[in-house]
Amino acid sequence: MYQKYVDLLEKHKVTTYQVCKDTGVSQTTISMWKARAELDSKATINVFDLKKIADYFNVSVDYFLEE
Repeated sequence: MYQKYVDLLEKHKVTTYQVCKDTGVSQTTISMWKARAELDSKATINVFDLKKIADYFNVSVDYFLEE
């Protein structure tokens, strides 16, 4: 799931800082998501934050949940 976020960052040529600034999702939240993803590739974040990120990239929440 986190890898899909990274792929979207690259595709849209934005940084996590910019995503956080524009969505209100904290950088700590993203950092914790990344750290958990390094241990478990299916690690997720709060659904409300995920929705903000999905909306930012104009994708559905399901995009992140699909394998």
